[in-house]
Amino acid sequence: MDYSAQGMQPVPDVQPVVQNLEKIVSLDDIINTHHTYLRIEEQIKGNLTSLDFELLKTNLYTWAAKGYQDSYAAYQLPVYPLPPDIAAEESNIPCSDGILRTIWDYIPFCLGTSIGELLQTYEAKLYGISLAYSLQANPYILVIHVTKK
Repeated sequence: MDYSAQGMQPVPDVQPVVQNLEKIVSLDDIINTHHTYLRIEEQIKGNLTSLDFELLKTNLYTWAAKGYQDSYAAYQLPVYPLPPDIAAEESNIPCSDGILRTIWDYIPFCLGTSIGELLQTYEAKLYGISLAYSLQANPYILVIHVTKK
């Protein structure tokens, strides 16, 4: 049939275009990444729960020598390593449960408790001293501050 007389053009043969069909993810990749996240989270928990009271005591002597300054930075606990390919300024950190968290949610996730509850366990071993904390970035470090009660 002549479609050109009716102002129509024949439809060219449409061939499916097969683009690069490389695998984008494998089960091994998922398993390895998940295990990496679990190891990192456990290491961070270990870092944050490993306060050395002898070192803290030495730092408290320095605090005393400086006149018992309020909110004196007496101890630092590292919050690393972060998962691979995550810069310290990243706002969302991937976790082993598949959820992205900010650093403020990531630390309690790794600990299994809040930062405040962790500090309460440390503070229970100190008399006349209150603990507070701050977080430094690049790399992340949880800083324990002391104040006289």
